[in-house]
Amino acid sequence: MKVGVSSVNITPPIGVPMAGYAARKGPSIGIHDDLYAKAIVFDDGETKAALIRCDLLWLEKDFIEKTRRLIESEIGIAGRNILITCTHTHSGPITDPLFPELEAWMDVLSRKIKGAVFAANRELRDAKIGFGKGSLEGIVINRRRLEGPVDTEVNVIRIDDLSGNPMAALINYTCHAVVLGSDNLFISADYPGYVMRFVEKNLGIPALFVNGACGDINPLDKLARLRLERKENIYNRCGGTFGEAERLGSMIGAEAVRILLETETIDDLELKVLSREVKIPLEDLPTMHELKKKLEENEEIFRKSLREKNVARAYAASMTIRSARNLIRCIEGGEEARHTEIQAFRIGDDGIVGLPGEIFVEIGLNIKKKSDFSHTIVCELSNDAIGYVPTREAFMEQGYEVGVARNLHYTDEVGCIIESEALKTLEMI
Repeated sequence: MKVGVSSVNITPPIGVPMAGYAARKGPSIGIHDDLYAKAIVFDDGETKAALIRCDLLWLEKDFIEKTRRLIESEIGIAGRNILITCTHTHSGPITDPLFPELEAWMDVLSRKIKGAVFAANRELRDAKIGFGKGSLEGIVINRRRLEGPVDTEVNVIRIDDLSGNPMAALINYTCHAVVLGSDNLFISADYPGYVMRFVEKNLGIPALFVNGACGDINPLDKLARLRLERKENIYNRCGGTFGEAERLGSMIGAEAVRILLETETIDDLELKVLSREVKIPLEDLPTMHELKKKLEENEEIFRKSLREKNVARAYAASMTIRSARNLIRCIEGGEEARHTEIQAFRIGDDGIVGLPGEIFVEIGLNIKKKSDFSHTIVCELSNDAIGYVPTREAFMEQGYEVGVARNLHYTDEVGCIIESEALKTLEMI
């Protein structure tokens, strides 16, 4: 197996609107820490694949496909063998070219991601690979059910040269990147950035972080503990600090370093990649007339909000525009279903599965438990951004995330479909 790793800075200019919180009162006013797209290219002589992770909230399917085509045409890696995932930082830019100040940056972003893959492909070297896992408890909480399930696994991939010297590491943990709240106006990768910097500083190798199925999982940091004690709204992240992001990121990074130092690597591994289209059924769809009217109304709200520099209102309108356009596309396609994608990599006896939305933790836990692989790494917000994917039980409980899913016209089967199709993809590979 040959492996190459590269990184490119994707930090947007100061002044861009920020993603993640509808309550944000203004655009970014500075850069606290840079954002990166980091790529790993794997090549076993028969199959070549790329995994790219970005310090962004999410990326839309159209953007992913555009970038895959660019990589395929200029580098030669098949688009179906390219996985692009986001860490879900809520302190990065909005990734919607509808905003005039982001249109040119989004085009540059696509080319920068391609550049990261180009550099990684150029750096391909014979390598040994090993998967390992540990656990870090006490720093995450199920925000919907305080005593509900969480995923405490810290998963790693260690990549060595043939002499056993570390070349790179991938770290996977399951937690919303929301240590920083809507009152923060500085660009930041949040805690995932600190995870990577801790590993890089202590091991002297490039580190990549990918997020797990964290749709209902938040940091259990000092702020969350204080709000729990006061019986306040745990969803309110205002007051989060960079110091706390660094503390949590360093704790995850320290556990990752421990596991990486214990992980054995082997060579002569086989690589397989499988990408499958999945249909998400929709229900109670509006008429085309209703959707077009809603689209026109929100496009006007969006334009007016931009003129008035009301970023929060513009962001909310852009989300409605995005949803309406997706539904119009479904109806024009002649079926009440949204098309998305699940992708899996098999490296030896271990696997990585990319899921397309904000996946509830039970779904990720079930996939890992039922998978036949020795280790299974779950990456959410991979190759698409379809919104929240709750469990069937969550639909009965209602709540914020379920409300979003219902507004997207998902049925209570959405979580079951993603789980079963993920397992099927892993079985088929």
